[in-house]
Amino acid sequence: YNQAAVYAYLGQFPAARANLNEALELLDPIQHSRQMIELNLYWGYDFSSALKDWADARMRFQTAKEIIDRQPEYYPEERARLLIGQGQLELADQNWLLAKKLLIEAKELIEERQLSWWAPAVHYYLSLVRAEEMDLLAVKEELAQGLAQIEQSGCPDYMPLLLIQLAEIETDIVNRLDRINEAVFALKKRARYVDRIICLRKASELLLEYGSNELEGIGNRFLIEAKELESTLDF
Repeated sequence: YNQAAVYAYLGQFPAARANLNEALELLDPIQHSRQMIELNLYWGYDFSSALKDWADARMRFQTAKEIIDRQPEYYPEERARLLIGQGQLELADQNWLLAKKLLIEAKELIEERQLSWWAPAVHYYLSLVRAEEMDLLAVKEELAQGLAQIEQSGCPDYMPLLLIQLAEIETDIVNRLDRINEAVFALKKRARYVDRIICLRKASELLLEYGSNELEGIGNRFLIEAKELESTLDF
């Protein structure tokens, strides 16, 4: 299933699905509890949620939760990942209060157990909750914390998402353009395939707002890039 996560990261979802199904056949649910949790977390977050198959993701997370809940003290990192995945699910369903509760619980667990790799993800998703609450200061704080955590061994995959979210709330055009450029530069270096599409589309949308020929040209180029990525997305 580790290979499946790599395939999903690269946008090769049929290969990822084949690997996940193979792992499911090979694992014994009783003898391989930790591996079953990992499998369902990867399946739910990296595969199903990435493809916006929220019903399947919910099922995978529920399976992982049932195993974790038997001995939660043995699986703090897996529980943090589960809470992040469930938080994203509730964001997709616009269940803002439940999403906030799950993500704050994940944040507290990450801080308590020093699971810094997962901190950028939880700050990114909490920024979306804060944006829904129309609390721009809190949005900026979550995004700043997410970027700071990347500097302190947090997962760098979320840098483009954090930066493009900063660009969206930026009111100064020069600062906004700087954040867009930083986000695009970051996604060229490292980002999940589906996140590259999200960021390029958002960058394009923000640039096309201005009515400037130069910015419109750049925005259209980003949109073309996003569409090209979508056209080669294999699922």
